[in-house]
Amino acid sequence: MFKLLAKSFRLTLENRILLFLTYALNFVFGLVVMSFFYKILITEAGGSIVLNQLIADFDYMVFSDFMRVHGSTFTPVMLSALALGGLYYFVNVFITGGIFHQYKYGGSEFRFKKFLKSGLSLFGKYWLLAIIVFLIGIFILAFSGILIFAFVNIAEGGSEREYILWMIPPLTILIFMFSVLTVISDYARYLIFENRQLNPVTGFGSGVSYVFKNFKTVGLYWLILGAGISVVLVYMLIDSIIGMRGEFTILLMIIVQQSMVFGRAFVKNWNYALVHTFYVNNPVVFIKNIETEFTDIDDDKPLEVD
Repeated sequence: MFKLLAKSFRLTLENRILLFLTYALNFVFGLVVMSFFYKILITEAGGSIVLNQLIADFDYMVFSDFMRVHGSTFTPVMLSALALGGLYYFVNVFITGGIFHQYKYGGSEFRFKKFLKSGLSLFGKYWLLAIIVFLIGIFILAFSGILIFAFVNIAEGGSEREYILWMIPPLTILIFMFSVLTVISDYARYLIFENRQLNPVTGFGSGVSYVFKNFKTVGLYWLILGAGISVVLVYMLIDSIIGMRGEFTILLMIIVQQSMVFGRAFVKNWNYALVHTFYVNNPVVFIKNIETEFTDIDDDKPLEVD
């Protein structure tokens, strides 16, 4: 397991241009939203000392009072953030095919033309697959909502501590189910990438079968997810130590924030590299002209690829 993580980590490092391209997309989308938000914030604050108070030492009461008075003016920011979030997801669906192509065929050399061509050729199938995953995600949320409601009724009348403890099982189930769905989605996309005869429905079914036959893929995903959470925790720790109390510390925190954005981009690429690496070591053969079936090649002795 850790050998696969190490191999995919090296593969991610080797594809530096791909990594920086992903970071640049995150940076641009984030910059557009934050610049819009900052302009409105400065206009609304005027010459108020509220911003100085919040920068030096964040106070939720000060922030909530400010938003109560000026909150309505930030509605366009929320709408633009929602629109850009949709566009960001749209772009990510597009580039996934290119990322898989780069990891399989590109080596350390980045081929932009082939990257775009692969992304474009798979975009329609990946988009329909995303819709399937979204609909199943809604079903999971509905099921979890019923489960949470049942546990709320069980916990009714108990102490706050008992209430929190009763919420752990349904939330754990929710997180587990979404984790499995995410992993299935990733491997379904790679299976479609490997066999273009698969459509989104048969690709998703193949992804389900592949993940449940290789359930350690979920454990590997949790390890990658843990790395992403660690990036956020390190940022929060540094933020609590440094703060933003002057020009130097503000500049320093901007650098730290961008390091976090880069870290998130790295973890995302690492996850895709892991999907590719795991599949190379545990390939499947698709039966010709039967798109919905596939068999594993020697589950007990996975193919090792240098």
